[in-house]
Amino acid sequence: MNPKQLNMVLFTNCHGERYIEMFKRDTNIDTMFNINYIVSYEQLDNFQHLKKDFENADVLIINRIKSYNDFTIQNLKQILKKDVLLIIIPFVRFEGYWIPEQYKRLQYIGDNAVSFFPNININQVDQYLKTNYDKTKYLNYYNQCLLKLKQIETESDIQFYDFFMENNTKYPMFRDNYHPTLNMLEHVGSEIMKKIDEKFNVNYNNNNFKLIKETKEYGHYKPIVDCVKNILGIQYDLDKIFICPRKEYLAKIIIYENIGRHVKDLDDLKSKLSW
Repeated sequence: MNPKQLNMVLFTNCHGERYIEMFKRDTNIDTMFNINYIVSYEQLDNFQHLKKDFENADVLIINRIKSYNDFTIQNLKQILKKDVLLIIIPFVRFEGYWIPEQYKRLQYIGDNAVSFFPNININQVDQYLKTNYDKTKYLNYYNQCLLKLKQIETESDIQFYDFFMENNTKYPMFRDNYHPTLNMLEHVGSEIMKKIDEKFNVNYNNNNFKLIKETKEYGHYKPIVDCVKNILGIQYDLDKIFICPRKEYLAKIIIYENIGRHVKDLDDLKSKLSW
């Protein structure tokens, strides 16, 4: 087969765009494959429209979907090529840094910009970040969250649990419960590229895979409180995970909510808060 006739489908959440950037940076995948990135949560009712894309895929990279029968792995295997490279990637999420608490219902800032915001006012920001947890109870909760993380791994083709355990105190791995940092995404992307390289020889170069202590990322975010750092022995700076320090983030959200300034999404939030 002419390599340029190969088709790759990514049916994933928003992280798919990141993986494609890594493919272009570290391999020649984009010269060998027609890459079709489909944002899964936007297309869950359009199976018939997408069916031909799945049927023609030589590589399918997909999050495991359980609640929409058309997109379950069992159903897709009935229409995929027999020799397709199927890579099931994880919905990597982890709640262990943030214990359940009462969240503030924001009226002017949308959930697609800020979620899981603590129910505090402007005078409680410092106190919130210095909250003390019972160490035994917190570690029990944390370990339960690790079990859930391990379960997520068992439902995918990508190994990431050992990577997390080896590196999570040295490098930031999550910005909030549902959003991994680039450190975790780089690892998952690396594992994907290794699998593709095994079958298609895409000249994978892993020299760009470097872990970062100061991620300074932007996106969905929830600050980690000081005592979690102390209990877990976290070595990185909690104020350098996001593009601004934790106190500044919390205070600005509260101030904008108090003055009733509408924020529709993450881009809008970034422009209005001058981050």
